[in-house]
Amino acid sequence: MKPTLRVFCAVMLILALALGCVHTGLADSVTMYVSTGNSGRLNLRSLPTVQSDSLGLYANGTLVTVESTQSGWAYVTVGGLKGYMMLSCLSYAAPVQPVPTSPAWAAATPVPTEDTTLYIQTGNTGKLHLREQPSTTAHSLGLYPNGTAVQVTARVGNFAFVRVGGMTGYMMQKFLAPAPGA
Repeated sequence: MKPTLRVFCAVMLILALALGCVHTGLADSVTMYVSTGNSGRLNLRSLPTVQSDSLGLYANGTLVTVESTQSGWAYVTVGGLKGYMMLSCLSYAAPVQPVPTSPAWAAATPVPTEDTTLYIQTGNTGKLHLREQPSTTAHSLGLYPNGTAVQVTARVGNFAFVRVGGMTGYMMQKFLAPAPGA
């Protein structure tokens, strides 16, 4: 074998090994869920370290698409963003939503009985909160503008348990309509 060909083969082998160490293991992307084991939220990081910038916080049950894994981190796509999440906080099974501690909501755990697409319609130019619990005083997970499509999976009193933008939470039913602008 000529020296140039040997050097070329050695360089290609080193490159192949190096690339194999960067992102391991998934033949195709895999859908997983944020599963923090509590009612906390998981950071989407710009790099696979806890010191890197947070690109957002995602609630228990949020769907993510895992593209690859690396040293305890998953490179994911969630809500149109790409970044890293701790692999130990992701699960193949959807986590059970925590039961609210307030007695007023003791029976409020949603049971997925529907799969209906509805649209946000607040009646003004405002936005609608996605809430952590079925209460107007619960922590807001984000604001969504009129016309945004949401997937309703259950109804809890005056609230709907929805999926929107890769997140799950509660929205007031009176602001959800069967068609945009209805």
